[in-house]
Amino acid sequence: MSYSKNQTMLAFAYMSYYGFDLIGSDKCNAQKIEKDIKHALTSWAPVKDEWELVWGPGVFIFDFALFDDNLMYLVRNIKDPSRYVVGYPEAMGMLDDNDIPVFELFAGQL
Repeated sequence: MSYSKNQTMLAFAYMSYYGFDLIGSDKCNAQKIEKDIKHALTSWAPVKDEWELVWGPGVFIFDFALFDDNLMYLVRNIKDPSRYVVGYPEAMGMLDDNDIPVFELFAGQL
């Protein structure tokens, strides 16, 4: 079955919420979330065996906060290594998509 770009992006968006309820250090949370993302990349149908984690996850929680405040990761398409997706809760998009400028991805303007 073939999945649309929107379905694939929704899967990445969902992954960007991994660990929102973890309690622990940024390092411990990042290790758990990395394991979860890698598992999803090899088991979720819309992304299965087509993408690989190349950076992250970067996790940050403010002192005295109950939940992670920021999470970001980068995946690359295995068949076309020029295609990347930046995953973070506020914005999702293909970096090679002319409809979504890169600065908007990082500024969270989507």
